[in-house]
Amino acid sequence: MNPTAAGGAQGGMVGSGAMGRGPRDRDIGAAITVVKGNHKGYNGIIKDINGTLARVELNTGNKVITIEKQKLYRRT
Repeated sequence: MNPTAAGGAQGGMVGSGAMGRGPRDRDIGAAITVVKGNHKGYNGIIKDINGTLARVELNTGNKVITIEKQKLYRRT
């Protein structure tokens, strides 16, 4: 029987849809300010986290840097 003619549930792959679990870390996507190091005073957004390191996309020039999380301040 044709699934679309059955009038029931829509077909698709198992587990498809908007069932994502979200980012691996709650800080991903957070707006930050660098408070220590060479990039002190720069603003950016956390793109990825790997242990104690964070990859941050700076607002100036869209440059991505890797920096320790302890050198960042999360803006609200």
